[in-house]
Amino acid sequence: MKNNFVKILVALGLISSLSTVANATDFGMAADISGNNNSQIRGIVKINETMRLEPYLGLTYTSPNYASSSTNLQLGTAFQLLQPLSNTTKLYYGAFVDFAIDAPQYNDFNFGPVAGVEYMFAKEFSVAGEVALNFGFGGGTKISTNTSAVLRYYFIGL
Repeated sequence: MKNNFVKILVALGLISSLSTVANATDFGMAADISGNNNSQIRGIVKINETMRLEPYLGLTYTSPNYASSSTNLQLGTAFQLLQPLSNTTKLYYGAFVDFAIDAPQYNDFNFGPVAGVEYMFAKEFSVAGEVALNFGFGGGTKISTNTSAVLRYYFIGL
């Protein structure tokens, strides 16, 4: 567990260092706060008012209580189109692609659609619920769904 914490801190440092090269209103950070065994740290790159990219680093751990334990490290990005529903709420939809290293078994290439609703509860902060359909190839073809709660912070006026 301590190694996972160190990896997340390193990822946070790498993502936050990107903010020095991005315009302050066009960048942010996000984290999956679902509490399940799939954690992601995301960067937010706002392309314009209706499009954004979210590169991410993810870590999944399956405990020994299951048939087999494994650790999965993901590196990927999501492209999202944004549609305002109100002054504080946005619908977003798009696609993601990532490469996952599943230790000790195999490597996967994953892609699929993603959609969610984001609520801005402050100028810099939002919370979102999202769902993704995952198509995976590598150690075997798989189709799965993933739901997550995401907390986002936007660098505004820093």
